[in-house]
Amino acid sequence: MTDPAAMAKVGMPVSGVCTGQVYLAGDGQLWLWDVDSQSYYRPGGATGDGAALRAHPLTATNPFRNGFAVQVSEAGQQKIRPLDASGFTEVGFVGQYPVGTVEYRDAGSSLAVTLQARSPFVPTSVADSSIPATYVTYTLRNTGHHPISATLAGWLDSPVCLGARLQQAVKLRSAAFTAGSARGVEFSGADGGDGGPIQDDIVFEDWERDTYAPWTPKAPHLVPARSPKRNARTISSDSAH
Repeated sequence: MTDPAAMAKVGMPVSGVCTGQVYLAGDGQLWLWDVDSQSYYRPGGATGDGAALRAHPLTATNPFRNGFAVQVSEAGQQKIRPLDASGFTEVGFVGQYPVGTVEYRDAGSSLAVTLQARSPFVPTSVADSSIPATYVTYTLRNTGHHPISATLAGWLDSPVCLGARLQQAVKLRSAAFTAGSARGVEFSGADGGDGGPIQDDIVFEDWERDTYAPWTPKAPHLVPARSPKRNARTISSDSAH
């Protein structure tokens, strides 16, 4: 597949079974990221109607920024190319679940990049297929006759407390970790403090009386029907309206 309009609608699942949903876009972006079951982010609407989405597919969108890019040095020039449709003039997608392959080419560079992204799908093994992970492998090749230098890099905003951070103070943290031969970055969040002393409630009205005094109608149409005079003047209180 090479049609940009069609590739913009590609959403190939590349997450573990029953671990949320991450999609691979036609240009290699990882999107959707519906992995924490929060109401603030409902892809496709509140119901997530599958039939409606097949008729009107979503366009790649993210609740936080993430991606990969490659820095290329060739012919005395250096350029950073995002690994998506904006970084290369020729991008092709092949979906063969559980593996999606994206090819990146550009007439202005000898660098060719191949991405293979897959879900941890292992037939007959529920445990291995339900790992909450997405595997991505980038292969860089020099298709020219002169040496080039390339560096692959990735970025990811903290995906922690996406909803809570809009409602209260949250301290976002990130720390490098090593587990055996694996290395990565762990994101976490902590209470950002109470934001200062809590003020006492200000009682505006408790309505614990037999009458509404000192409240009185402000507008003529609010004058009680039993007003003693037909053209009675409306009385207002300076203390409340």
